[in-house]
Amino acid sequence: MSSLHQRAKDLFLEALDRPPADRDAFLTEAWGNDADLRKEVESLLAFHEESEPSDSETDVASFAPGEMFA
Repeated sequence: MSSLHQRAKDLFLEALDRPPADRDAFLTEAWGNDADLRKEVESLLAFHEESEPSDSETDVASFAPGEMFA
């Protein structure tokens, strides 16, 4: 049997493959009554969402290889 962390990782990755609007329904069914698994997956998703760049961070000008910014 796989560990809690491995199951949480697998479920987290499966959730990321789904559109954000479909994740809650998928996860609710996937973790069933396992509160520990739910807590781990929600923690991974929260960390992932915090680490994604905001819109203001992605509006930075792009540079071609070899170009310099002074």
